[in-house]
Amino acid sequence: MINDLIGLSYERRARFCDGEGQTDCFMLVCEARRRLGLRDYEEDFRWAYDEYDAGNLPMRRIMRWLLEHGRRTNAYDDGNVAIMKTIGGELGVGVVYNGGILTISKGGRSFWTPFNGSSSIKLFQLRCDIKQ
Repeated sequence: MINDLIGLSYERRARFCDGEGQTDCFMLVCEARRRLGLRDYEEDFRWAYDEYDAGNLPMRRIMRWLLEHGRRTNAYDDGNVAIMKTIGGELGVGVVYNGGILTISKGGRSFWTPFNGSSSIKLFQLRCDIKQ
């Protein structure tokens, strides 16, 4: 279901569906959630690009948005959003899939990695995914 999302090169604002083999972390999460049959929140993430372009995208702002639209969780349920440090030391966004995380780092390629139990990974379950 996600094999073709692995190995994409990083390009800010690129979408997988453009057919160029490029994406960024936000659009990678949106595409994976879409394939899982979940709301992708693509339109809701647009603000992040404006702030990123201005050089002003604090991870706290992203985490606040995630808390406003969901809740912290320890569950590795498919579609949950992960906030973590990337290989380059920057903070990145990923999505839980099949017991691991699909993500991409700036200047790198998208990859899936099994969950390693790291306490530095923050997981969020979005409101539309919470079963009542």
